[in-house]
Amino acid sequence: MSVRALSWWQPWASFVAVGLKTIETRGRLTHVRGRFAVHAAARKYIDALADLLAKSGVNPREWGLDEELPLGAIVAVATLEDCVPVDARHSRLIGMQYHESCFGNYSAGRFAWLLRDVVRLKVPIPCRGRQGWFYLPPDAEAELARTGVSMKSA
Repeated sequence: MSVRALSWWQPWASFVAVGLKTIETRGRLTHVRGRFAVHAAARKYIDALADLLAKSGVNPREWGLDEELPLGAIVAVATLEDCVPVDARHSRLIGMQYHESCFGNYSAGRFAWLLRDVVRLKVPIPCRGRQGWFYLPPDAEAELARTGVSMKSA
């Protein structure tokens, strides 16, 4: 099946998994579209969770975030719908919620990767990540298939 995946440092991977982060900002354009696995890297961004939550006003308990975020695991499946410059007049960028703006870098020259149809996994699947887009190893792909989460775009 060859499932694509993309790694995020924590807490951003969990923000995607619970629906707090539906726009990923990156320094480059991507032509990838469709379903992919959301991977939490084995390394976390030190002290980012408390700072980001304080700045955004988000209550982690309301979003089902635990104090211990999974590391080195697939935490969700999502669809990459589109990729647009951050300065585009796209409706998702114009109407974004305040907390979303706190979770990305929206400076000039960057790109907004628009995510939708995110499904958080009940149990994270251990998996080694990579930089950039990568394909899941067969054992992680088989475990993801056993969850019953659809890899077909809606």
